[in-house]
Amino acid sequence: IHRHFVIFGLMEYLRR
Repeated sequence: IHRHFVIFGLMEYLRR
């Protein structure tokens, strides 16, 4: 898993 993917997922999760 790329770090970018993890960051993107976290950002989307927080956005929710």
